[in-house]
Amino acid sequence: MEENSSLTEQAQTSAASGFINGLTFSVNSTTDVLFGESPEFKTSKLFLYFVILAFSSLGNGLVFCLISCNRRLRRASSNRLLLNLSACDFLTSLLSIPFDFALEERGYVWPYGSIMCRMLWPASTFTATASALTLAGISLDRFRLLMHPFTPRLTKRQIKVLISGIHMLSAVVVVPYIIFLKLEDHNCVEIWPNFTSRQVYTVVLFLVQYALPLSFMTTVYTLALTKLYKVTSNTTKMRMRSREKLRQDGASNNNAERGRGVVRKLSSRVAYSMRRGFEVESNVRVTKLFIAIVAIFAVFMLPNQVLWLWSDFGGGNKHQDLNTIKIICWLFTYTNCVCNPVIFMIFCKEFRAELAKIAKKLCPNGPRPQLSISRSSGPPTQCIPMIECVSSPNNYQSLDDK
Repeated sequence: MEENSSLTEQAQTSAASGFINGLTFSVNSTTDVLFGESPEFKTSKLFLYFVILAFSSLGNGLVFCLISCNRRLRRASSNRLLLNLSACDFLTSLLSIPFDFALEERGYVWPYGSIMCRMLWPASTFTATASALTLAGISLDRFRLLMHPFTPRLTKRQIKVLISGIHMLSAVVVVPYIIFLKLEDHNCVEIWPNFTSRQVYTVVLFLVQYALPLSFMTTVYTLALTKLYKVTSNTTKMRMRSREKLRQDGASNNNAERGRGVVRKLSSRVAYSMRRGFEVESNVRVTKLFIAIVAIFAVFMLPNQVLWLWSDFGGGNKHQDLNTIKIICWLFTYTNCVCNPVIFMIFCKEFRAELAKIAKKLCPNGPRPQLSISRSSGPPTQCIPMIECVSSPNNYQSLDDK
């Protein structure tokens, strides 16, 4: 009993250092006895690490390359936000999974030196924070488009300012983390002036990385959906009234010339109503897509945030299975980096079309893909809120504003 008590005390006093919210646990080899991993758990962890890293690199790399290499997608200024999101998700998994796995296999003895101690975990914290704030920025751009469809879109300069602000805020958030991370006895640990300071930092990261972005996205998408469904209902009623009016006037009017005028007038009204209905339907589909992205963000980022709040405010750092719980929560966070490109592939016709083109180049003798891309002269198609398909040359001038 005394030996187990000693082990528990050592585990409780081991310092915490950072991961995505700045508080990855750093423990010495003694705690491996207390928090040992079973062979089954270690095998499953290794498999999931590999799969998540591979799919995150492939998926986010494809999104980045497709937008960067496609002229139509590249010229749409708002797609820069999606590029930033893909880069952040890719870097989050790349900066976390390989280094954390190696650290876990070494019994949490820090092998990377003092400089990496101050840089590695703050870097992954920076990219994860920027990813969450970028999702909020994307929702702002979508909100402006849906609520005020006739206002000018954000220019390239405005998008650059928005992304710069996201990066600056993310950098400010990790500054305290860099200051208080130190290499002590082969462990990269946070040394705060007092425990209250650490608790305050945990709350700040919870707000910036999760609570505020999620609340903002939920609010703007709720407002947008409310308006969209209202417009859809009004458009449907207008279309039905126009068709009924057309039928009645066409049947009762004996004057052929007057009848043709009525038909032309009402046909124009019906055509406008149908175009408006198509636009609203497209916007609803697009908004549903990003609601899916927000829901995935809420679900997969929540466990990691709850873990650190529980650790600092609920005594979770004394739990004997904390090491296992910590790794499971990390896996949820890493999985979030994979989900966005998968959603794009499932819901976005333009994204699938570009992938089909790549597949055709790689396999020229394979079956010809059936692409369902509209080439009408109507407004540019937007398959997702941030992948804008600029299909009309007349739109290039407004999109190229600096």
